[in-house]
Amino acid sequence: MQLNKLRCLGVLVLFLGGVLLVGCGNGNGTGSDAGSDAGSDAGGDENVTYQWEQLGGQVSPAGAESEDPTMLVIGTSPAVGYRHQSFRTHLNIYDGSTWGTTQPDPSANNTNSSIYSTPDFCTRGQDVFMAYSHAGDATANDDTFYDRIFVYHWSQASGWTQQNGGAEVSVIWSDPPGGVDAWEPAIACPPSGDPRVAWVEADVVPDPDTENGSWVAEVASGGSTRSSILSRNNTDGSYATDVRTLGLAIDSSGFPIVAQWEQDQTEQWLTNLYVSRYSAGNFVNLGDSIADDWDSNNLPVPSVVADGSVVYVAYSEANSTDDTRHIYVKRYTGTWETVGSGPVSAFSASDHYDSNNPDLLMVDGQLWLAWQESNQYDGYFIYVAYFNSALSEWVIDGDQLNVDLANSAADPSLAYSAGDGYLHVAFEENTDGHPHIFVKRKRINP
Repeated sequence: MQLNKLRCLGVLVLFLGGVLLVGCGNGNGTGSDAGSDAGSDAGGDENVTYQWEQLGGQVSPAGAESEDPTMLVIGTSPAVGYRHQSFRTHLNIYDGSTWGTTQPDPSANNTNSSIYSTPDFCTRGQDVFMAYSHAGDATANDDTFYDRIFVYHWSQASGWTQQNGGAEVSVIWSDPPGGVDAWEPAIACPPSGDPRVAWVEADVVPDPDTENGSWVAEVASGGSTRSSILSRNNTDGSYATDVRTLGLAIDSSGFPIVAQWEQDQTEQWLTNLYVSRYSAGNFVNLGDSIADDWDSNNLPVPSVVADGSVVYVAYSEANSTDDTRHIYVKRYTGTWETVGSGPVSAFSASDHYDSNNPDLLMVDGQLWLAWQESNQYDGYFIYVAYFNSALSEWVIDGDQLNVDLANSAADPSLAYSAGDGYLHVAFEENTDGHPHIFVKRKRINP
């Protein structure tokens, strides 16, 4: 298909595969790292063009892999939480010029690794909360045998302190009936009050479910309140209906919103995406399955945000023919609908190969999205886009954000600093045979 290019106010408009994308550079993944003018759409001055810039140097230590970054803002200071050397939890805080030395690992090198994502972080003002799965001890014959969910709080004054009175947040082992492993923690911080945590764990009592489901808890410093198990698919089907991974957000009423990938009961290789709200001690279904995926070994954590009563979910979906993935964003206003005219992609349908790991963020009513994408020959590259409601289309902001376009990058995470108007994106990039953590930022609100 011939690409029609239109320049207006220094912005390049591309019609790719039926989806309108707008950005600076050439838009096909080979341009410079210049930022586009998103000012008029994101509350800025349309006469000022701000650029994406790298913040500090490499965040993570050299010599070993660092993965699963969560971009944070602690007060006005950018910070990144991530997993290092497979089993260590790291938190680095930007000091104005460098990322400094990582905070001590509260898991004592026992952060359980995952094919999806762990650990997870959220902030409330100057406070950081972290949820992780503590790797079990294979030689133990008590509760420490199992992988368990714990929550920690970090402050500048006290460092890391354990929440829930030091106990696990997941279901505590007892004899009988026993215990099971708990994985895939997600954590969300409301504007006030205690954080909410969701995770994946089976019910040790075989009623109503013996397969992995979702759980939610409100976690205070001295205790927690836990939900019952959530399983959306019929456990009497032909196949197990385990929840594989989940995402979590808090709506405007303070209720947790859980998005979960759950195995289908009739198709062995199929996984369904469901969204539920937890309120007054009960889960309420937000519609039926909103997506189907045929490659459950490569599922990303679904990204959830809420704006008033509207719930948004970003996810990647593998098709049933060649398992290549596309990014979609949907919103729920009583029914589910796609945000934009189709999948979000930086490449045309013929050039696109694979997209994964979307992350959503709402900034002053403006929806932002980060993801990784590769074409038929190169990648992965990091992209950031915002949704232009007037055009009803996603607009790519800048171009590829990799520090070095010769390196593959993955797993972006967004955070916004209201104090200075900067949007930040953290991601992992392969630089020396290992993935390492980097951060770029762009001012979107002068």
